[in-house]
Amino acid sequence: MAEKNPRWGAPRIVGELAKIEITLVLETVQRILRKHWPDGRPRPGQSWETFVKNHLPGTWACDFFTVTTQTFRKLYVFFVMRLDTREVVHANVTEHPIAEWTTQQLRNAVWENTPARLIRDRDTKFTASFDAIVTGSGGEVLLCPPRTPQANAFAERKEYRLVG
Repeated sequence: MAEKNPRWGAPRIVGELAKIEITLVLETVQRILRKHWPDGRPRPGQSWETFVKNHLPGTWACDFFTVTTQTFRKLYVFFVMRLDTREVVHANVTEHPIAEWTTQQLRNAVWENTPARLIRDRDTKFTASFDAIVTGSGGEVLLCPPRTPQANAFAERKEYRLVG
């Protein structure tokens, strides 16, 4: 089962066997998998990291990070960057980021050049109108998988404090 379905883990295999009335303990399946593939099973297709490296030219990423001022106000910085050159194409600051403001910032960023691919997370400030700016020009919006900050490692949210 593991060879024919390389994306199945031990829990899935135990579940599929239970459907045909074969009962195995999860740890038994895990032990068998480790015995046959001590370094882990080979996965088909390319990893996210390989995909990004293969498509670096024309791929942009965007996200927010926060800055806390000396008066303890929290400011949100939205930025868009090219991944191949690490050039920040656009950045702007607001105290209250809303979907309309974020959409306008992307319009400002792609005024002269639209990316072939835009990597973004699943924040609610990124709406359908935000995505339409890229897809309307023939580009593609790539969503990061849920709870995977490493998928957008170029533009992941950080907290900064202004000193002085």
